[in-house]
Amino acid sequence: MRFEIMHGDITTQWGIGGRGSSDDAAFNVGERLRKSVIDYLGQASPRLSWRDFGAIIQITDTDSAFVPDEEVSCDEGHRDDILDRNHMKQKSVRRLLGRSSLTYQKRSVPYALYYFSREYGACLK
Repeated sequence: MRFEIMHGDITTQWGIGGRGSSDDAAFNVGERLRKSVIDYLGQASPRLSWRDFGAIIQITDTDSAFVPDEEVSCDEGHRDDILDRNHMKQKSVRRLLGRSSLTYQKRSVPYALYYFSREYGACLK
Protein backbone atom coordinates (compact mmCIF):
# COMPACT_ATOMS: atom_id res chain seq x y z
CA MET A 1 0.00 0.00 0.00
CA ARG A 2 1.28 3.41 -0.91
CA PHE A 3 -0.10 6.86 -0.18
CA GLU A 4 0.72 9.98 -2.15
CA ILE A 5 -0.34 13.51 -1.42
CA MET A 6 -1.37 15.38 -4.53
CA HIS A 7 -1.33 19.14 -4.09
CA GLY A 8 -4.21 21.14 -5.47
CA ASP A 9 -7.88 20.38 -5.79
CA ILE A 10 -8.96 18.63 -8.97
CA THR A 11 -12.61 19.26 -8.12
CA THR A 12 -12.24 23.03 -8.47
CA GLN A 13 -10.00 23.30 -11.53
CA TRP A 14 -11.42 24.93 -14.62
CA GLY A 15 -11.12 23.06 -17.88
CA ILE A 16 -8.33 23.37 -20.41
CA GLY A 17 -10.21 26.06 -22.33
CA GLY A 18 -10.14 28.42 -19.35
CA ARG A 19 -12.94 29.53 -17.10
CA GLY A 20 -16.20 28.28 -18.48
CA SER A 21 -19.25 26.97 -16.70
CA SER A 22 -19.12 24.84 -13.58
CA ASP A 23 -21.02 22.19 -15.58
CA ASP A 24 -18.15 21.95 -18.09
CA ALA A 25 -15.56 21.72 -15.31
CA ALA A 26 -17.52 19.01 -13.48
CA PHE A 27 -18.10 17.08 -16.70
CA ASN A 28 -14.33 16.86 -17.29
CA VAL A 29 -13.28 16.10 -13.70
CA GLY A 30 -13.08 12.33 -14.29
CA GLU A 31 -10.72 12.78 -17.22
CA ARG A 32 -8.60 15.29 -15.26
CA LEU A 33 -8.35 12.74 -12.45
CA ARG A 34 -7.33 9.96 -14.84
CA LYS A 35 -4.74 12.23 -16.47
CA SER A 36 -3.34 13.18 -13.03
CA VAL A 37 -2.79 9.51 -12.20
CA ILE A 38 -1.15 8.87 -15.59
CA ASP A 39 1.10 11.93 -15.12
CA TYR A 40 2.02 10.66 -11.65
CA LEU A 41 2.99 7.30 -13.10
CA GLY A 42 5.28 9.04 -15.60
CA GLN A 43 7.11 10.76 -12.73
CA ALA A 44 7.14 7.87 -10.23
CA SER A 45 10.38 6.31 -9.12
CA PRO A 46 10.85 3.42 -9.06
CA ARG A 47 8.71 3.25 -12.12
CA LEU A 48 5.14 2.12 -11.47
CA SER A 49 2.61 1.00 -14.02
CA TRP A 50 -1.17 1.08 -14.13
CA ARG A 51 -1.13 -2.68 -13.43
CA ASP A 52 0.50 -2.01 -10.04
CA PHE A 53 -2.67 -0.36 -8.72
CA GLY A 54 -5.09 -2.45 -6.69
CA ALA A 55 -7.34 0.58 -6.23
CA ILE A 56 -7.23 4.34 -6.42
CA ILE A 57 -8.65 6.09 -3.38
CA GLN A 58 -9.12 9.85 -3.36
CA ILE A 59 -9.67 11.80 -0.15
CA THR A 60 -10.91 15.35 -0.46
CA ASP A 61 -12.38 18.01 1.76
CA THR A 62 -15.59 19.81 0.97
CA ASP A 63 -14.32 23.38 1.55
CA SER A 64 -17.83 24.38 2.64
CA ALA A 65 -19.04 23.75 -0.91
CA PHE A 66 -22.30 22.25 0.31
CA VAL A 67 -23.32 25.27 2.38
CA PRO A 68 -26.55 26.67 0.87
CA ASP A 69 -25.90 29.81 -1.21
CA GLU A 70 -28.00 32.00 1.08
CA GLU A 71 -25.82 31.03 4.05
CA VAL A 72 -22.50 31.96 2.40
CA SER A 73 -21.19 35.10 4.04
CA CYS A 74 -18.09 36.91 2.87
CA ASP A 75 -16.94 40.18 1.41
CA GLU A 76 -19.47 41.07 -1.25
CA GLY A 77 -16.71 41.46 -3.87
CA HIS A 78 -15.76 37.76 -3.50
CA ARG A 79 -19.21 36.23 -3.11
CA ASP A 80 -19.73 35.37 -6.78
CA ASP A 81 -16.30 33.70 -7.00
CA ILE A 82 -16.98 31.65 -3.89
CA LEU A 83 -20.42 30.61 -5.14
CA ASP A 84 -18.94 29.63 -8.53
CA ARG A 85 -16.29 27.52 -6.79
CA ASN A 86 -18.87 25.92 -4.49
CA HIS A 87 -21.13 24.99 -7.41
CA MET A 88 -18.20 23.53 -9.35
CA LYS A 89 -17.02 21.51 -6.34
CA GLN A 90 -20.54 20.21 -5.64
CA LYS A 91 -20.98 19.02 -9.21
CA SER A 92 -17.47 17.57 -9.43
CA VAL A 93 -17.76 15.67 -6.14
CA ARG A 94 -21.16 14.26 -7.12
CA ARG A 95 -19.78 13.22 -10.50
CA LEU A 96 -16.76 11.49 -8.94
CA LEU A 97 -18.96 9.74 -6.38
CA GLY A 98 -20.69 8.10 -9.34
CA ARG A 99 -17.45 6.56 -10.63
CA SER A 100 -16.43 3.07 -9.66
CA SER A 101 -13.24 2.73 -11.70
CA LEU A 102 -10.61 4.47 -13.83
CA THR A 103 -9.42 2.88 -17.06
CA TYR A 104 -6.12 3.19 -18.92
CA GLN A 105 -4.85 0.94 -21.71
CA LYS A 106 -7.93 -1.29 -21.36
CA ARG A 107 -7.25 -1.96 -17.67
CA SER A 108 -9.81 -0.81 -15.10
CA VAL A 109 -8.77 -0.05 -11.55
CA PRO A 110 -11.37 0.35 -8.79
CA TYR A 111 -11.83 3.98 -7.70
CA ALA A 112 -13.50 5.50 -4.65
CA LEU A 113 -13.85 9.06 -3.37
CA TYR A 114 -14.03 9.81 0.32
CA TYR A 115 -14.45 13.24 1.79
CA PHE A 116 -14.48 14.90 5.15
CA SER A 117 -16.33 17.94 6.31
CA ARG A 118 -17.30 19.92 9.34
CA GLU A 119 -20.72 20.40 7.73
CA TYR A 120 -21.68 16.73 7.88
CA GLY A 121 -25.44 17.17 7.50
CA ALA A 122 -25.17 19.37 4.42
CA CYS A 123 -23.09 16.76 2.57
CA LEU A 124 -25.77 14.13 2.85
CA LYS A 125 -28.38 16.11 0.94
